[in-house]
Amino acid sequence: PSPRDVYVIGGLCDYKRITNATLDRAEAFKVTARRLPIEETLGTNLNVNILTVNQTAECLFRARLNHGDWAAALQDVLPKRKLEEVDETRRKREAARS
Repeated sequence: PSPRDVYVIGGLCDYKRITNATLDRAEAFKVTARRLPIEETLGTNLNVNILTVNQTAECLFRARLNHGDWAAALQDVLPKRKLEEVDETRRKREAARS
């Protein structure tokens, strides 16, 4: 996260309502849209892709403070139960590969 960027968090809920509504609106107003690097940091197909507004803001803040360490930021912000789900999913995938 850059200190020069402006972040707009929340607004419209895309999940199960209007797919890509937020992204489409950003594009219509020629605003650069980004998402948190959750999949790249924790893995794909995990049940942590949707964060609350306050979790998102805190994650951005922590990533800025720790020079872009998204793994640390997400681990500090995500609820323990969500992190346990991530670990369990990883264990199951590794077991299936073996």
